[in-house]
Amino acid sequence: MLEIKQHSVFKLSKKYLLHEITEEAFWLFDLEDGDVFELNTSSYSILSCFDGRTPFNLIQDRMVSKYDGAYSQEVGSDLKEFVTKMIDENILESA
Repeated sequence: MLEIKQHSVFKLSKKYLLHEITEEAFWLFDLEDGDVFELNTSSYSILSCFDGRTPFNLIQDRMVSKYDGAYSQEVGSDLKEFVTKMIDENILESA
């Protein structure tokens, strides 16, 4: 399993495409298999941050400020869990 460090940088795997259908509807397309996954707002906003340039710690800071009242440690833990799942499913990869 890939270790997620504060300065780790990730990007969406080339076989996937994120798309905002409306302000509240988001899809993740698998360009190889043709599968389409409906995303919630949180998943879309998190995945869209992984641009291959922005380190994990800055994305974590964005999430903390976006979810007012959230504790950095909790957000960081939840974010690491989400990113680990996305890496395990080959949706995100190291940049």
